[in-house]
Amino acid sequence: MEALLSILDNRALALLVDLRVPDLLSTPRTLHELADESDTDATNLQRLLRYSVSRGLLKLDSRGRYRSNRLLKALRSDQVNPWTGWVSMAGSDWFWDALRHLEAPLYNPSISGIRSASGHEFHEFVNSVRPDAGVAFNTAMEAGSTLQGVVLAHSLNWSKTRKVCDVGGGTGSALEVLLRAHPLLEATLFDLPEVVDKTRLALRSGPLSPRCEIVGGSFFEYVPGGADRYLMLRVVNEWEDSQARMILESVVDAMPPDARILVVEHVLAEKPRNDLTVVSDFMKLALLGRERTTNEYQSLFESAGLQIDQAILLSTGATVFELGKLTPKATI
Repeated sequence: MEALLSILDNRALALLVDLRVPDLLSTPRTLHELADESDTDATNLQRLLRYSVSRGLLKLDSRGRYRSNRLLKALRSDQVNPWTGWVSMAGSDWFWDALRHLEAPLYNPSISGIRSASGHEFHEFVNSVRPDAGVAFNTAMEAGSTLQGVVLAHSLNWSKTRKVCDVGGGTGSALEVLLRAHPLLEATLFDLPEVVDKTRLALRSGPLSPRCEIVGGSFFEYVPGGADRYLMLRVVNEWEDSQARMILESVVDAMPPDARILVVEHVLAEKPRNDLTVVSDFMKLALLGRERTTNEYQSLFESAGLQIDQAILLSTGATVFELGKLTPKATI
């Protein structure tokens, strides 16, 4: 029953965000204050809030007032890097439709849950069919990319890097962090034209724009050349092996001989364990792509003519694979 009904956590969190509860609880509120400010029925709102408190989504103090916690604070609109995009995406009708069609890829591995539900592949769906889905997806990706960008900026040595190309870099949230942290670094943001059209203001026309080139295109066709480092932040996991290999080969074709690729991914453990990477891998059956073990990543990289020079575990739990062109084995 716990496993079956935990789906209610999703709906409760989405309702809290829809009702602006994270913002309303910037200071403690009583039930009736929350009901008045959210224009809801107090009796039924109390049932939602009671459930939410029991699941650790918010707090109830000894004076009967509802209070925010760390989870809700991350969803406030005044946060530097709010995570509401994930709630909007995972609580949406189209996301639930994809989950309801999870049986499709079990019988036909070429069809994802969202393809079965909508008739469209994921990227086509969020970029062309449902603009609201695209906004939610890009906002969710920005939150994760910003967090990873902060850690990458301070965990890796960038002193010898002249130019970095963010392949599939979305709207540039990770690049913005890197460029702010390293004033001598130059960058290229590369993604689909309809994605880079929404590039963050600081990169497009703001103070970082002189150091950032914005290029629209498909990484199945080409990748801009001339960078010292090619960043692929949670890109490979969105594609099956054959497509991921094509993307990596495009980067190999573009990179100078001494350049390196930084592939940032969360890695599956060899044995199942209760962590978000396992959850993400199962979710991807509904949407797109797959997570991989270290051995699976190594095989994929080698198939694209790449070798792992080093692997660095970040404080976010993600691993940075630094890749160079595969060195031919000497023959006797």
